[in-house]
Parts: sequence; C-alpha cells; structure tokens
Amino acid sequence: MAELLRVLGYKKFKLDQADIGNILAMYMPYVEIHALSAPPSTAAYTPQCRDPKDQMFLDLAQSAKVDYLVTGDEDLLVLDDAARHHTFCKICTPVGFLTRVESLL
Repeated sequence: MAELLRVLGYKKFKLDQADIGNILAMYMPYVEIHALSAPPSTAAYTPQCRDPKDQMFLDLAQSAKVDYLVTGDEDLLVLDDAARHHTFCKICTPVGFLTRVESLL
C-alpha cells in the first residue's frame, strides 16, 4: 500500500489528492491484503530481479499465489518470459493486463 501511494504521487501522473482518493476508492474493494511473513517456499520458483528493491514484489506475488503481477517497472517486466516457463505468475503492464482480461470476456 505504501508503494502504491508513493507511485500515485509521482509528478508524471499529475494527480491531486482528490484524484488519488478516487483511484483508491475504485481500487480498494478488489484488494486482498497479504503479508510476506516468510521467504517463499524453496520448492516454488521465484524469479530474481536485477533491482533488489523490487524483489519484494516477486516474493509477495509468489507467496500470495497471484495470477498476474501488473507493473510498469522494466526490471520486473523483463522477467515475464522466464517466469511463464516456471509456473510463476504472468508479469505484464497495465495495458497488457487489460488486453488479457478483455480477451476473456
């Protein structure tokens, strides 16, 4: 949640506090909270990120057994092909995620 709030505050998004509040109001009903209390099982494949600060998102995705990790971070996006070959979640951009979801409808 802290990362989401930090990123929504980026100047490039040009969001004011009301915009951020609206985004969170639309987003939060779909959120499940998962705490990463222990490292992922050694039996499970978790890709290793070239940016150590982003590894927590991969570990959390593995721990929560998510289907998608949606990100704009290139350090995570480059791992998608390797992740798919090891039954790890799909890693995609927001546009890529919407395209995949729309194809299911």
